Amino acid sequence: MKRQMSSVPTLLTIIAIILMSCRNERGKKPSSTHANTDIHPFEGTSAETATKFESEVVSLTESAEFGITFTADMKTLFFTSKRGEDKDFCIYTSRFENNKWQPAGIASFSGKYFDADAFIDPQDDKLYFFSMRPRGKDTIPLEMPNIWYTGKKEGSWAEPKMIKGDINSPTSGEGYLSLTKNGTMYFSTMGRLEGKQHDIFKSTSSDHMFSEPEYVEIDIDTSFSNPFISPDEDFLLIDSRQAGGLGGNDLYFVKRLRGNTWSKPVNIGPKINTPGDEGTPSLSPDGKWLFFSRDGDIYFISAEAALSDML
Repeated sequence: MKRQMSSVPTLLTIIAIILMSCRNERGKKPSSTHANTDIHPFEGTSAETATKFESEVVSLTESAEFGITFTADMKTLFFTSKRGEDKDFCIYTSRFENNKWQPAGIASFSGKYFDADAFIDPQDDKLYFFSMRPRGKDTIPLEMPNIWYTGKKEGSWAEPKMIKGDINSPTSGEGYLSLTKNGTMYFSTMGRLEGKQHDIFKSTSSDHMFSEPEYVEIDIDTSFSNPFISPDEDFLLIDSRQAGGLGGNDLYFVKRLRGNTWSKPVNIGPKINTPGDEGTPSLSPDGKWLFFSRDGDIYFISAEAALSDML
């Protein structure tokens, strides 16, 4: 009698099937139930020409916006605007989440008094701005703006304080500001020098105390304001209205030659400037993007495209 072949796989066959299955699984890429959505806000952006920035969140048609700044990771921004029921200009903020900029709202430290032109110092994580809020225990707002700052406390922005040192003056107005990597502040003033409307001063810091401001003398024919200093302190961007420009206020490039000696301002040209008004220049923390205001909106352009001929 012949013995029938069993239909059950032998032990060796089972082992072979398991080994083959393991090899196939090792060759596959691991699957994920959660897509990676943590992208950079400017990923895939070129902006070789000046482009309006976020027309549905930042640069709204019905309001004016200017003076933008970003945190070091480029995922939180602050800018100046006056919208809806706002009594005065406030500092607004937005966060980049779920691959888009979320609706902007008034920053927690702003909204009660005139506040404008924030600048985030990535070196010590402080946010500076100018304001007409009352000094100390006073209840009456200032007639001229001074420079204030705030920092994070337990995850939230702390109550703003006036900066320490000799920058703020009761007889002049201090405004648009930026800082170098070494903590030197450049800022605009009104009324500090007799016979001039806007001037640029700089002040060094030590232990969060700012020194007596030093005048930054630039060879320019008319008043200027809103200076932005490069992180390495090798050039300034300013806005100015003067003869030979392309229209109203234009952006100008000023190179530091040595010490406190500066080149004559050069008009950045039609890549940025138009017959309208351009102002409040700033660079992104990574240095890749130049931001500025134009007729009440905020624009941006690749810094290389805008400044390569100047550097």
